[in-house]
Amino acid sequence: MPRTPYEFNPNIFIQFKILRGHEEESSLTNIEQANDILRKENVKWVELQFTDVFGQLRCVFLPVRKFIEGRTWENGVNFDGSSIGFLTTEDSDMNAFPDPETLVVLPFSPDPAKKTALVLCYVKDVTTKQNFPGDPRSISKNTEEILRDQGFDGINTLSEMEFFVFKSLEAAQIENDVWGMDSNIGGGSLKVIPTLIKPLVNHDYIIKPKQGYFLAPPMDRVSGYRSQLCNLMEEFGYPIKYHHHENGNGQHEIEFEFIPGLTASSDAVILFKQMSRLVSNDYDFVPTFMPKPLFADLGSGQHAHQYLVENGENIFFDPDEPDHLSQTGRYYIGGILEYAKDMTPLTNPIINSYKRLVPEFEAPVFISWSFRNRTALVRVAAPTHKEHIDIEARQADPACNPYLVYSLYTRAGLLGIKNKIDPGDPVVGDVTKLTKREMRQKGIEHLPTTLEEALEIMETSDFVRDVLGSSMFDYYLEKKHEELFSIRIYVSPWEHYMYFNI
Repeated sequence: MPRTPYEFNPNIFIQFKILRGHEEESSLTNIEQANDILRKENVKWVELQFTDVFGQLRCVFLPVRKFIEGRTWENGVNFDGSSIGFLTTEDSDMNAFPDPETLVVLPFSPDPAKKTALVLCYVKDVTTKQNFPGDPRSISKNTEEILRDQGFDGINTLSEMEFFVFKSLEAAQIENDVWGMDSNIGGGSLKVIPTLIKPLVNHDYIIKPKQGYFLAPPMDRVSGYRSQLCNLMEEFGYPIKYHHHENGNGQHEIEFEFIPGLTASSDAVILFKQMSRLVSNDYDFVPTFMPKPLFADLGSGQHAHQYLVENGENIFFDPDEPDHLSQTGRYYIGGILEYAKDMTPLTNPIINSYKRLVPEFEAPVFISWSFRNRTALVRVAAPTHKEHIDIEARQADPACNPYLVYSLYTRAGLLGIKNKIDPGDPVVGDVTKLTKREMRQKGIEHLPTTLEEALEIMETSDFVRDVLGSSMFDYYLEKKHEELFSIRIYVSPWEHYMYFNI
C-alpha cells in the first residue's frame, strides 16, 4: 500500500483542462488562472523544468511569491546553459521561460510548508528574448507552426508508454542473469529460479519471459501503482486510455488518449516519466525506461499514434477507401519510412536500444508498413470507432526525447505529403519471416543494428540537420560518439564470463 494516500481532485482537473484549452475559455488569462491555482492550493515552491538535448529533466525551485507577486511568468529565470550543453562557457547565460499552461500541483508532500508545483519551460536566448533554436520544446513548437503554415489545424498524438518495474537495480541485474544464463529459456532448475527470484518480488508467482501480457492480480503485483500513477496524470489534465501488465516479466504499459498538439503530447510523456518515479517511492519500486533491461525478455517501446487535423477533420480517414486510409495518410507513412534510418539515433538513442531491435521480440526491425501487423515499422491499427484511423510509428523506445522524435515523425510525414512519397504496398504476414530475396523484391530495408551504424547514416542527413538545427545536430553527434568510445574500451562482465579461461 502507498505510504501517502493520493485522491483524485476533479476540480483541479477541470482547471488544468481549461489552462490547456480543452474546455471553454475563462475570462482570465493563463497567468491569472495559474496564479489562482497556486493560491487555492497553498503552494510554497514552484519547480521550473525543461529538458536537455537527451530528454533529461533539469529544474530550479523558486518561491511562489516570485510568480504571484513578482514577474517570473513574464521574465523567466536565467541559468548557465554551458553546464547542460546548450552554450559555451564564455557566453553561457540562458533563460528558462515558464509556460503557464503546463502548471501542475504535486500531491506528494504532507508538509504544507513544502507543497510544490511544477511548470515546464521554453529555453530562450537572453539577448534576443527568442526561443533558443537548440531547445527541444522550442523545436516541437516550431514544428507546430510549420503545420499551421501548411494549412493544417494541428496533429493529435497518442503515446504508448512501456516500462519495467523492479525492486531495485540489483534485482533487475539478478533477474537478467537468472533468465539469461547460457540460453533464452533460463539459467537453472525449477527449484533454483524461484529461490533466486522470490526475494526480488516478495511473492511466489514467477512470470516467465514473454508470458506477462494482460496478467491479472496477484500475478500482476503493481496494478495499484499503475492506477495511482494514472489517477495523477488524469488530474494533471492528461487523459489515460488504459493500463495493463505487458508481455515482459515486470513490464507495464500505460497508454494515453489522443492529445491535441505536438508539444502537449511530449509534455505528457516527460511529466509521466517523472511522476512514475515519484509515485514509485510509495511502493518501494524502481521504474526503468531502459529499452532492454532483461536479456531473455521483450524490450520496451514508445509507440506513437498520430493523425493530422484539417478543418476539424481527421484527414487520414477516407470512407471511400477499402481500409479507410486516405492517400494523404499513405504519403505521411511514406515520409516516415523514407527517413526512418536517418532519425534512428534519435528514436533509438542509446547503445541498449539496439538490443531491443531484434527479430522475435515484437520490435520493428525492417522498414515496412502494414495494416494491423505488429512486425511492421509503421502500422495502421484497427479503428476503435467509426470514422477514425491513425498511423502508429513503432520505432522509438522510451529512452528518446519525445519533443525531438515526435517532431521528426511529423516533419518526415509532411515531407512525404509534400513530395508524394508512396510507401509501396502494405506487407502481409510476419515481415521477419521473409527471405532476403523477398525483401529485395519488396524494397524492404533493415533498420541500423547498432548505434554506430545509425550515427554514420545520420551524419549525412540533411533532413535531421534541418529539424534539429546545425548546432544541436553537431552537438548530438559529438556526445553520441563519446558514448560509443566509452563502451568500446569498457571490459564487461559478459567478457569475463566468456573469455576469462582462454
